[in-house]
Amino acid sequence: MIVSADSFGADAWIDFHGQQTKAISLDDHNSWIISDRSYNKPVVNLEQCYEAETGYGCTNDKEYRQAGWAILTGGGFFTYGHVNIISATEPADWSKLYSQGAAEMGYIKVFWSEIEWWKMTPENSLATSGTAYCLANPGYEYIAYLPSGGSVTINLSATIGTLEAEWYDPKSGTYYDERTVTGGANDAFTPPFRGDAVLHISTDTFPPRTTSVITLAPNDAGWNNVTPVMVTFFFVLTAVLVFGVTILFVLRHWKRDHGRR
Repeated sequence: MIVSADSFGADAWIDFHGQQTKAISLDDHNSWIISDRSYNKPVVNLEQCYEAETGYGCTNDKEYRQAGWAILTGGGFFTYGHVNIISATEPADWSKLYSQGAAEMGYIKVFWSEIEWWKMTPENSLATSGTAYCLANPGYEYIAYLPSGGSVTINLSATIGTLEAEWYDPKSGTYYDERTVTGGANDAFTPPFRGDAVLHISTDTFPPRTTSVITLAPNDAGWNNVTPVMVTFFFVLTAVLVFGVTILFVLRHWKRDHGRR
């Protein structure tokens, strides 16, 4: 496979790398982010799929959530969209702003807002058994995402002393089963709920936990007064800006190349 990052990845004018994927596996979502991180720049999956869009690997909120967490634990970022809002051929269904998938994006924000993710790197090898994607600052903090649930064993040999461990349900924003574990060896963990799960281990003391129930309503999203005309104007303005920036970029390089002759 040939990607543009292979040609321009290390160039100074590249501030971050963007990906656009379709119907790929969770392993690929994770590993492709890790691969592009080799250029030491942020990696954003700009369009992995849209919630409820068939044929793109995210026909429901579960598949979108799994893809998102696979990307995040690969050390990357991603965007969210619902097919019934972004359609270019059908009127937008604004009720989808309050879908389960949209709420789960809020749960992601709640969880990661307490994590020093910028100090962490992908460390999938730390999961010595079970199926999990790991992001860690070895010796201090560990995140393991189990896309299918089950048990996982984490190598904590880099940590001396005790750590705190907890489970997070990415479907409901609920924390579970906080306990103390001992570093210096492997330790096994099993979530107290079914489905995909997030394991959080840290040398820091966790703050008091509450369930992060997110109920989206029109006022919360701020879309009460949005009309189709406003949305059309936004897309036209965006297209004009993108076209203008592209022209300036081409002219700049044309001038630079011809100025050398």
